[in-house]
Amino acid sequence: MASLGTFGTPREAPEEQSFGYFGTEVRVNPDFGELDLADFMEAAADLDEDSVDSLSLLKNTMRGAVHAEDFDTFWATAKRNRQGIADLLPILYAVVEAVSARPTERPSDSSGGPRPTRALSAVDSSSQVIGRLEGQGRADLALMARMATEASAASA
Repeated sequence: MASLGTFGTPREAPEEQSFGYFGTEVRVNPDFGELDLADFMEAAADLDEDSVDSLSLLKNTMRGAVHAEDFDTFWATAKRNRQGIADLLPILYAVVEAVSARPTERPSDSSGGPRPTRALSAVDSSSQVIGRLEGQGRADLALMARMATEASAASA
């Protein structure tokens, strides 16, 4: 069998990061990254946004994004402040951006934007998330979500 070579680029864990959340300081799990977001988007693609499974998926993904020692405090704070999916997704995307050290915004000298794609199926939860992010003026996060969804579709 012929070898294609050796692949993979070792990456160091980022320095410890945290974010403020309703007066508490929440540490980020340094092992969480953009591939975890891809897993989240793949799993979310088949779920109804309002289903119990979608809430469970978000909680499990947030559990991976937040440092294990801080998660219970984070989750209790979110519940106490009546947070929902739309409130937690921007945190999730910010964590991915921070730990991957790859901004989700296009540089100012980039092209005019992604090329339009035709719809392949009915509206699903990922397209609803993308639409909500675009409506909130977060085209950068919407682009990341769209790319994860398209990558998942291409590998299926």
